[in-house]
Amino acid sequence: GDLQSKSVPSLKHIILAGDKTVSGTHSFNQLLARGGNGRRQDLIERQNSVDSDTPLAIYYTSGTTGKPKAATLTNYNMLNITIASYEHLGRFFKRVCVPIPMFHVFAEIVGTLNACVGKSCIIYPAILPDTLSTMKTIHEEKCTTLIGAPVIFRDILMHPERKKYDMTSLEFGALGASPMSEDFLKTLEKEIPIKRVSQGYGMTENSAFLSSGMWAGDNDPRRRTGSMGKVMQRLEIKLVNGKGETVLLGEEGEVWARGYCIMKGYWGDQEKTREALTESNWLRTGDTAVMDEDGYLFFRGRIKEMIIRGGVNLYPIEIENVIVLHPKVAEAQVFGIPDKRYGEELCAWIKLKPNQQCDVNEIREFLATRVAFFKIPKHIKMVDNFIMTPTGKVQKFKLAEVTLKDLNITKDS
Repeated sequence: GDLQSKSVPSLKHIILAGDKTVSGTHSFNQLLARGGNGRRQDLIERQNSVDSDTPLAIYYTSGTTGKPKAATLTNYNMLNITIASYEHLGRFFKRVCVPIPMFHVFAEIVGTLNACVGKSCIIYPAILPDTLSTMKTIHEEKCTTLIGAPVIFRDILMHPERKKYDMTSLEFGALGASPMSEDFLKTLEKEIPIKRVSQGYGMTENSAFLSSGMWAGDNDPRRRTGSMGKVMQRLEIKLVNGKGETVLLGEEGEVWARGYCIMKGYWGDQEKTREALTESNWLRTGDTAVMDEDGYLFFRGRIKEMIIRGGVNLYPIEIENVIVLHPKVAEAQVFGIPDKRYGEELCAWIKLKPNQQCDVNEIREFLATRVAFFKIPKHIKMVDNFIMTPTGKVQKFKLAEVTLKDLNITKDS
């Protein structure tokens, strides 16, 4: 029963470590044995019911090229890629600032789940991305890593109050979710500042993280900032042509991936699952790249975003990277719309840096000396913002829809 103590009336039980017993006390070992024996069968049954391949979470794809799909990930997928991520980057993950919504798989794998595999403090500045909260969090919490889409870093870079906050504690910046230029990453290192930044590449369908530029280390900044990186540990990547045949090093091909991080499929959509996964479980990413002799991938574009103008294949990222070299331009998005003569025609939406003015002719003149004439967008629009998903990805198909409406063109024109 309960103890009765005049000196400590609130004391009801004393538990002793070891096997020794004293009248009026409990033995920890005996309590442990008593509880274990009583629940052992329940424990065995519960353990037998757990399957690491059982769906753990459903994350919707970003919907940048169409309707979002329900990618189904397992405990095996998510914890294994988190372990690989921590093995690779854990030295920077002492205090991680995660200004990404928790419903985005990037936030979970490279953010939250670090607490399950290593010694990390994970800090969310706000429920949704908020630039001021992010800068304040880095300043007050002395964060060592900042992760997010390029828009999160770009908004910090352009924020009028940036210099009020000390962000020199940042040892590492991990960017992913959309393409970015090497010059932009170098600017982040210099201006925020961040000691080092790199690109990571992945999709919801492969649990966020497939390759990393940090394999290049500090001594190879060209590949650290200019490439999609090398494949993560214990995963496979290959580049294939339209027939599914592996291409040679240096040749462009679609990125296919296989391994422990690949989703089970799209929930309730077997047709889309078969389109994404081969019979041998290779994931068709829909992205094209070139691989160098050391296994580093260099992004070329999204197959679905490729523009075929007059029979010539054009990748938006190539043109976007030239437009943003203009000193007044902050961001650019290039996409295609239907055209009777050429099949497709190039369009560009351009966002300027704060307090800058620039007209369409100035952009065209700038491009005329830097790209072929057929790579200069026919339709150029200056905008304050792009149409984006909640996680910071531009929805180019919606930009195209607005442009068609503005030009009074139908998709069948």
